[in-house]
Amino acid sequence: MRFVPSAPWHAALQVLDEVALDSALDDEVWVISDNPLESGDVLTLEVAAGGVRRTVRVLDCETLIADNALRYRVRLRLLAPERSLAEHDGLGYELEREYGA
Repeated sequence: MRFVPSAPWHAALQVLDEVALDSALDDEVWVISDNPLESGDVLTLEVAAGGVRRTVRVLDCETLIADNALRYRVRLRLLAPERSLAEHDGLGYELEREYGA
C-alpha cells in the first residue's frame, strides 16, 4: 500500500549540479554539464567564487563528447541581469534546479 496524504502538499526539491563555464556574453551563458537540461527550465546559476546568483532560463542543450565522456553544452539566458557574468572569472559554477509540486 502506498502512502497517500489526506491533503495535497506543496513542496520543492533543490538539486545542485556543478557545471563548467564555457563562455558568457551579455545576457547569455554557455556551460558544460554532466546532465542534460530541458529547454524552458528556470534555474539558479551560482558562481561559487564570487557569491553571484542569477536566475536563468535554459534556451537549448546539445550533446557533446569531452574528455571521452558524454557531456552537455547548455545555453542559458540571464533573467533580469544586473551585470554580465562575462565579467566574472570564477571557476566554480553551480546550477540549482528547483522542482515544485
